[in-house]
Amino acid sequence: MNREEILYLVPYLISLALSFGVLLYSWRHRAVRGASAYTWFVGGQTLSIFGFIMKLLSPDLQSKILWDKFLWIVQGTVIIVAFLAFAIQFTEYKVKHSIRFWVLVLAVPTIFNLLVITDNLHHLIYPNPQLIVEYPFPDLNYSYTFVVYILALYVYITTLFGIGLLLRRALRPQNLYRAQLIIMATGFFVPVAFSILAVFSIKVAPQRDATPFTLAIGNLIVAWGLFHYRVFDIVPIARERVLENINDAVFVVDALGRIVDINRAALAVLGKTTAQVIGQPSRLVFGEWPNLVEQFKDVDGGFNEISIQVRGDTHYYDLSISPLYDGRKRLLGHVFVLHDITKRKTLEDGYRQLSERLEQRFKERTEELRESAEQYRAVVQNQTEFIVRWKPDHQRTFINDAYCRYYGLTMEQAMQVDFLSFIAEEDREKVEAKISRLVSGATDVETEIHRVIKPDGAIVWQEWTDQAIRNEYGQVVEFQSVGRDVTQRKRSEEALLKAEEKYRNIFENTIEAITQTSLDGKFITANPAAARLLGYNSPEELIASVAEIERQFYVDPRRREEFISLMKEHENMTGFESEVYRKDGSTIWISENSRVVRDKNGTFLYYEGTTVDITARKRAEELLRESEQRYKTLFEIAPIQIFTKDRSGKYTSSNAENNKYWRANRIGYTDADLYGFEETREIRRMDQHVMETGKDITFEQLVETDIGPVTLLTSKTPLRDAQGNIIGLLTTSVDISARKRAEEELAVAYDTTLEGWAKALELRDKETEGHSRRVTELSMKLARAAGVNKDDLIHIYRGAIIHDIGKMAVPDEVLRKADTLTPSEWEIIRKHPTTAYELLSPIPYLKKALEIPYCHHEKWDGSGYPQGLKGEEIPLSARIFAVVDVWDAVQSDRPYNKAWPVEKTIAYMKEQSGKYFDPNIVKVFLELQGQGEI
Repeated sequence: MNREEILYLVPYLISLALSFGVLLYSWRHRAVRGASAYTWFVGGQTLSIFGFIMKLLSPDLQSKILWDKFLWIVQGTVIIVAFLAFAIQFTEYKVKHSIRFWVLVLAVPTIFNLLVITDNLHHLIYPNPQLIVEYPFPDLNYSYTFVVYILALYVYITTLFGIGLLLRRALRPQNLYRAQLIIMATGFFVPVAFSILAVFSIKVAPQRDATPFTLAIGNLIVAWGLFHYRVFDIVPIARERVLENINDAVFVVDALGRIVDINRAALAVLGKTTAQVIGQPSRLVFGEWPNLVEQFKDVDGGFNEISIQVRGDTHYYDLSISPLYDGRKRLLGHVFVLHDITKRKTLEDGYRQLSERLEQRFKERTEELRESAEQYRAVVQNQTEFIVRWKPDHQRTFINDAYCRYYGLTMEQAMQVDFLSFIAEEDREKVEAKISRLVSGATDVETEIHRVIKPDGAIVWQEWTDQAIRNEYGQVVEFQSVGRDVTQRKRSEEALLKAEEKYRNIFENTIEAITQTSLDGKFITANPAAARLLGYNSPEELIASVAEIERQFYVDPRRREEFISLMKEHENMTGFESEVYRKDGSTIWISENSRVVRDKNGTFLYYEGTTVDITARKRAEELLRESEQRYKTLFEIAPIQIFTKDRSGKYTSSNAENNKYWRANRIGYTDADLYGFEETREIRRMDQHVMETGKDITFEQLVETDIGPVTLLTSKTPLRDAQGNIIGLLTTSVDISARKRAEEELAVAYDTTLEGWAKALELRDKETEGHSRRVTELSMKLARAAGVNKDDLIHIYRGAIIHDIGKMAVPDEVLRKADTLTPSEWEIIRKHPTTAYELLSPIPYLKKALEIPYCHHEKWDGSGYPQGLKGEEIPLSARIFAVVDVWDAVQSDRPYNKAWPVEKTIAYMKEQSGKYFDPNIVKVFLELQGQGEI
């Protein structure tokens, strides 16, 4: 195979490698909703790209037809059906008559595949196949029949239908994953769009058929959209129908403490948008609520009641924490549910305060009556209340000392002043009307309350009783008025009225049920929430139903007996849980807080209390119990070793007994009983380090087990008691032998690919043949001598192999020109580092190795290209390679330059030290050269 044929195949091979990489990645993540179908889809596309390559390489007509049939079957069946299954699964689209639907979906490709297989009998697919000789590979050509057009129409309709499902799902309101859905729809549409261009004979690549490229590009886009966000690792199915329609605030935190999911109720509590929360560390999102952040440390989950400040107001919540584990017992994160109990707490406090206020009011009224009696006696005996006598013309005839002291007046001043001047403007008309009624004889005695302005400007309330005094002829000759300051009483009454109105509103509008029931179980009073809870239209309907609790309320009548028994014993009760009937016969779970109310003689009046619907919580508890049982079973059969030790090193629990790795019992033994001296000392050293520092450690180790040597990923974590004291150690070990082998095989595959790229470049540019191999070997020697650590040597090796990979984009007439290059040609050459960066930067595996292809033409003094980096801004690997690259270049014959003698090369290296090269690297290089290592 010549160089042109190889270059023609390279893009196809890259497309195959990329699609195969996506296939491996999707296979590893096939637990994601819809990912199994997507894995089949990518597998079909990978096979399709492979078929394109094999069809291209086939030498004769029959083999090309055979591979073309293979492509028809894969593309028309595997790819389309798998894509449609993925779109339906991922978007949860409900297919009516699913069996009939899939029969119709499979009918067209099935019939077409039969026609493809039996084409030799009817030639409905290949009516006139012929081999067209084109450079560099011959091509298969045949006329499309109506059968092919029917399949093409079917493929377009099916594909656009699946893409439409993704876009429809993306347009839903409150969709946290709109961006991912749009990205995936774009990736699926890329091959369709390019196929439409092909129909109009618009070429997008030098190759005849760009389908493999578009399939690979589409796969990368879809895979990025599907797997880029780890939120899919734990997101539940039908999320929008569950999380977004409950009133409780729900948010999900992954194992790293990041917010990965949140519902509308939680966003409302936070006062933030989805973009401000998703992916952010929980300690930052909930930073203003330290008592909530403290709960995140509870790995095992549980329930708690907390209070937090929400926009200046204190809110109370029942907090439920549930850990999430994967199938291998690894912690994925936690689900936090905040049930707002603020209104219930407020109602309880308000109800208590209302009772206290009512009791206080009773005491105050009693006290007022007592004070009134004492004041009456004081009027008669000590004259402490205001007593004023006055004539119908308002002239005062008597004022007592209490009145003078109250206003701060002398007797003379009080006698002369007009008392109407003290009355507030708002009440003056009312007082004047009363005086008119008294003077006219319409009434003899009248009591009223009005506001008065004292000399110091204070506004107070006074209560006055005015009585007409008549002579023996019945004529009014004088009035006697008795008054008192009732400001405090008026304020207390107004405050009480406001409080009563406030708590009446709470009673009527709270979402928690409040009821009063008689001893025989009949409702006396109930608020609207109680009626709604039990399925009635109004409190009046509930009370009128005369529902008897024992017979119609509790599902289990014994709960009624238990309720009465507990109330007789304690007279109050909180958290009494039971299952009850609603009006329509359905059942719910409730939690009651009740107390006995008695009169002043201790006689029972009624039960009163609050009730909340805990049906969701009870169902969650049931699910939690089932989950705990499942997780307990998973712990016992988990394919990992899990055990705990106390501080003395004795094993206290383990799931490792009788598994395939270790069959010996550990519980009750120490490491000294199980291992040799040196191994025991090393294990004890690590255990002591974890328990003394309180920090986790994770490490890989090669150990001997009952089935032979395996590589384990071991983690050691301190165990703490409720007070946070370290009481022991938790150790888990996972067999990663297969993963380690896969990583080694993948590294070999990558290195082989890189060497192939370098060889392909040498085949194109004959004058640099052997250059990549030589500079790679010299770079490794120089890097070791310069003290580069072992882990970074492999990146230098890979970077050196592909250092000139960017020249793949340089035209032959420039790359292989024997004469001096023109400025414009030099400009083309100088772009090859940037080309290499743009080509390889999307490949994470080559991120570190990319330093050499991108930066090996940078110079120590900053005069290099493409970025103009200076000094240690240039990566160390690129500085090492620059020295080696120039050494090999001037030591080799080139069309435009003969090889230099060693002495001249050494002099040049010294001259360019500190200009072109890093002085320290040049020094190490020349030492190696002097020792004969180079």
